[in-house]
This record gives sequence, C-alpha cells and structure tokens, in this order.
Amino acid sequence: MSKPISIVIDTVFFQMAYSGITRVWETLFKNLPSNNNNTKYQITLLQRGKTYKFNPDLNIYDKYNIININEFNYTSMSQDVDYLNQICKTYKFDIFISTYYTYCTVIPNILLIHDMIPEIYKLPLNHMWQQKNKAILNASSFITISKSTSNDLIKFYPHIKSCSYPVDIIYNSVKQQNLNLQEPNNTTNTTNTTNTTNTTYDDKLLNKFNIKPKTYIFAMATNNEEYKNIKLIKNLHDKYSDLIANMLKTRLPIIMLTNANIPNGVAIDGNILYLSHVPDAVLNSLYKNALCFVCPSLYEGFGLPIFEAYSHGTPVLAIRNPVFEELGGGGIHYIENNADSLLEKIQYIYNNEGKSVSSRISFGYNQIIKFTETLQTDKWDSYLSNLSNLSNLSNLSNLSNLSNPILEPKPFINIIIQTYKESNIERLKELEYCIKANLNNPYVNSIHDFGCGLYDKDFYNNLEPKYKEKYYIANNPNNKWMTFEMAIKYANVYSKVNDTHQYWCIMNLDTFLDKDSNWNLIRGKLNEGYIFAQSRHEFNIIKNDNINGNGNENNNTNRNGNDIIEAKMDENFAKLLHAHTQDAWLFKTPIIMNPNVDFDFEIGFLGCDNAIADRFVKSGYKVINQPKTYKVFHYDIAKGKTSLNFLEKHEQETKDMAIKNLKPKNKYPERNGSYLVPNYDQLLDNNQEIDINSIIRNLGGCSNLEKYEFICNLFSSRIIINNP
Repeated sequence: MSKPISIVIDTVFFQMAYSGITRVWETLFKNLPSNNNNTKYQITLLQRGKTYKFNPDLNIYDKYNIININEFNYTSMSQDVDYLNQICKTYKFDIFISTYYTYCTVIPNILLIHDMIPEIYKLPLNHMWQQKNKAILNASSFITISKSTSNDLIKFYPHIKSCSYPVDIIYNSVKQQNLNLQEPNNTTNTTNTTNTTNTTYDDKLLNKFNIKPKTYIFAMATNNEEYKNIKLIKNLHDKYSDLIANMLKTRLPIIMLTNANIPNGVAIDGNILYLSHVPDAVLNSLYKNALCFVCPSLYEGFGLPIFEAYSHGTPVLAIRNPVFEELGGGGIHYIENNADSLLEKIQYIYNNEGKSVSSRISFGYNQIIKFTETLQTDKWDSYLSNLSNLSNLSNLSNLSNLSNPILEPKPFINIIIQTYKESNIERLKELEYCIKANLNNPYVNSIHDFGCGLYDKDFYNNLEPKYKEKYYIANNPNNKWMTFEMAIKYANVYSKVNDTHQYWCIMNLDTFLDKDSNWNLIRGKLNEGYIFAQSRHEFNIIKNDNINGNGNENNNTNRNGNDIIEAKMDENFAKLLHAHTQDAWLFKTPIIMNPNVDFDFEIGFLGCDNAIADRFVKSGYKVINQPKTYKVFHYDIAKGKTSLNFLEKHEQETKDMAIKNLKPKNKYPERNGSYLVPNYDQLLDNNQEIDINSIIRNLGGCSNLEKYEFICNLFSSRIIINNP
C-alpha cells in the first residue's frame, strides 16, 4: 500500500473576520475524513499564532495534525513565502493549500478561488491583491466555486488555459436545515409555512419596530464596494419609498443588512432600517418574513444569499449576472439595474400575478438540494484522494512515472538551440546525446533548431514531432549564428501566432535539462516575471564493467546498465557562486526587450551569459539562478573544458571555428554591461535565510549609497502609496 499523500493547509483566513469563506473551510474541516481513518491523504493544519482557536464543535484538534506557526502579516508577505518553504521542506509535505492566498514555491500549490472581484472592478492595489496575484501565478492547480469564477479566472490569467493548468469546480454548500421538504402551495401574501423544526428564528427585532410579515423587502449589501450596488436600493428609496410604504402599509418598507459600523447594530435613515452583524436566528427571521429578498449585487462568485432566501421560500429579485444564471436558474425574478425595474418586480411579487411566483419558489427548493454539505465534501474528498496515487513525492525522480494531473511532468518547455557542422566524431556523439536527452525529457514540449543540422535528414525525421529542425530553412537561410535577439523575437512571434503564452529555454547545444527535477514548479517564478539563468552541472558517462547491477553508487549518480552517470557542479566555479557559468535561460513570452540596450549578440561566446542577464535586468526583469533545484547538464568531455582551462579552451575554440567560417567574431557584449547571477540555492545552503552580512564581508564591504539603494527597494516593496 502506498503511503498517504501529505497535505498541508494554511488556515490563515481564520486570522481574519468571520465570513462566508470561513464557513466554507469550517464545513470542510468538519466533514473531511479524520487522519485516523484515512489511508488516502493526511491533513496537517498550520494554525497561525495564538489569536484564535478552532470551533470545538468541529473536532479539528482530534482529527488532524496541528502545527502552530507565526501569524501572517501582509507587509512581510515575501518573508512568509520563505517561512512556508522552510516548513514544507522540514516536514516533507507533498501538497500545499491555503485558505486565503498564501503560497510556497517548493511544492505544488492547490489554490481555491472564490471570485475575481478586485480584477473585474479594478479595486485599488493593496498588499492583499498583490498577494492574490502572486498566489495565482505560483499555483500548480486551481479549484473554483463556480463555472463563472473559472471563466473569470482564465480571462484575467489566460496562461492557465493556454498552458493547460488543471482547473476543477467544486461548488459551495448551503445549509439544508431550513428546507421544507414539501413544495409550497400557498401564495406569498400568506405567512410562510416553511418547516422550522431545525431552524432557530428570533422575531424580537421585527416586533420591536412593529414590522409585520410580508410588509418589507429585505436587501443585503455587506460592504460599500461598487459591485455590491447598494446605490440601487438607495435609489429605490429616494424615488419610491412613500409609494412602497403605502402599498405595504408600513413605515419601514426596506430592511438593509450591511457590515457598516453602526452603533448598537441598528439605524434608521428615512424609510430604511439598517442592520449590521445580526445573529443567525435574526437573519433567519428577516428572510422568512420578507415579502421578497433583493440582491442588488453586480457580481458574485457563488451567491450564497440567493440560496438562503430559497431555503425560506422567499421570492428572490436579482440583477442578471453569470453566476446567478448558472446556479440560481429559474428561481430568480431578474431585474434591470434601475429603481423603476425593481419597483415593477416588487409590485409583481406583492400582487402575486399568475403562478410565476409560486413556481419560482418551487424551483428554488429543488435547486438548493443540489448544494449539500455531503456533495461538497464528497467532491473535495475525491479530489484529494486522487492525489494519493502518488507515493514518496519527496523523491522527485519518481515524478516521471506519475499519472496525477497536478504533479505529473507537463511538456511545456520549448527549447531553442543551434546546431552546426561538427567534424569531431566524439564531440558529435555528445551533442547527439544532449539533443535526444531533451527530446526524451517529459517536460520538453518542442525543440527549435536555428542551425544547419548535425546529421543527414533521416536522423531528423525520426525526431518529429517535437523537433522543429525545418525552422532554419525558412527563417535562417544564410545559417547565421544565433543571437539572443533572434531567439527571443522568434519565441515572441511563435507564441503570438499560436495565440498562447509559452515557456521557452534558450540553451547551448551541449546542454540538456534534467528529467528528474520538478520543472513544473519553475512556472511560478516565470509567471511572476523572473528569468532563469541556470548554471550547469558537468555531466559524464563513466564506463565501468567491474560494477554489476548490485554495485554501490554515490548519492549523485544514476545507473544505466554498467555505466555510472556522473553530474556535479564545478567546485572552482562555486567559489564565485557559479555567478558566471550560465548555459540555459528560461523565460515566459512575451519578452519586451529594452530598445536602448543591445540584445543582438551571439550565444555561446565567453561573457554572453552575464551580458544577456544585464540586458534582461535593464528591460525590467528579475533574473535568478537555481541550479540545484532545476538542473541543467553540460556534456563536454571530448574537449575537456573545465574551470581551470575554460579561458584557454574558449579562445582556441573561437579561433578554430572562425578559421572554418563556422562562428563569427566575438562582440564582447559584456563590456557594455554585465550582471552576475549567483547561485541562489548555494546562498541558501539549506538555511532559512541568506547570510547577507557574510557575503558583504567577503566582497570587502558595502558603501552607504549601496545600502541606501537596498533600503529604497525594500521600502518600495513594502509600502504602497494610494492617494485619494
């Protein structure tokens, strides 16, 4: 039996005010299987600080593992990613889920999306929406609460569809205890006869203001954001409050629930009774006794109040929007976004014209039973259980054998190389090995060759469909040596023509991507605008007929029959943190090249790696080097190039190829700007934080102006200026 998959859930939302999102997670925690009787997955909850305790009725502390961690603070959200990374590595979790947009970058993230309100209504940028954006960009898989939310998510993040990220829909649940199992046959002018056996009602507030059943409309706008559209109710009041009051024979024909800070929770303005933070029993009474419920909202991710009104047999009036059509269906009386339309429908409900009102109430009853806690929990349980097909996820070398849609290797990397006519037979074999290793890599989608080929046509015909060797015939007829500008422009155009955002890798011909690194995770930083400049691991195949299949190997080798595969980073280059040994550059299109800097220099020349890093930075991109996390292998034994002789070998190679007219002269692009990209993984060195003081000391110190520049960047990343 495979071991259960280890799922960690950050309960960060429980730090915040109680809301519908809290209820979603409480329902799941209450109903999902306990660790004690679940062989598919094990849940660990990260409890943030000591400022809250889970509801004891949920039995959370008995069901799941609990780890107490630091509270979350939006001003230090970048540090929180490092903090969560360290926790995930320490406890060897397999999957990370957040209750509200925290994320990590070392294991796959499953992200639950409720709505896209900030994006649709262009709400002022704040740290919360910055965090949401980063969480979406770094997620490996998504769950949404409606098809409408899925559509909106993809609209604002088209890479999710074009790059085939998994998106599943699991609807929220609605409390069922309010339901009358018999469809109502009474008119709405009589007292609602909903079975109240399992529901608590408190009519004291209505009695206090002498408000009788069916003499008011109930509306809800729990905040003052534009999309909640509270102005529609206010417009109705300003234009028709006297008319409605006379029709319903009451002084307060409108009751509005809001989360505004109202003293004692009650206020009267004209003919509107405003309430805030009412108990559930009072809320039940407000629904039950209303003539109708008005939902003026222009957008919802799920629309829970609609179903709450359904459960009390109360007619619902709402503005037509996608999620109401998806989930509310025929139970809603739709209105236009104006007071005249709203008044017309209120009068229609009051006069109960025809059978439409009763039939819509019946529809609402039938609709609500589609969203039970059992259905919601079963779908979540099935979703999480499907992850359990994975075993020993900490050993990423097993990933190539997985069949799980979240964690299995995705063929998403498009490689750009340039072949040439190589006369050295041993060197030719190395280059062939690299090409085929990339073709066989499950993360590689295609290879685009700018060169004139290494072999005859039969060789390339066997490499289709991944290999795009024919590119050079149409686009590089003169067999020019590939420049970074040529490669980047090609990637941009190819992506645009194919109407997709794509991930690309420009790499030297004698390199290939490690198939056992979890390249899926690199997409997170690429989505954020990072460009990876990856240092190489020196690769070799050592023939050893004396070692049989039972022989011992060290930890950084893999067996291939009697051969030992050796891959290690050069120790001399490590003294400079491999800051100038990049052989592969990964990015996401489109790349906007700064027109004021030069990208038109050839790949493969000494200094080009730090020159291109400089150009990326000057174009506004962040460049990072994580060679231990995402390995690139360099296969060059035939020429014997090492850290001790690379200058000599580069110089000789350049001369030899120039004589044969195979390679142009070096343009020395590093002289116009060079940016070194140290090994981020080595800087971390398995610790939680980089020892920046030690680095500064080793470099001879740091000036006050350099420190000032760092502080400016720190302030700019922490503080958002939002002038009114």
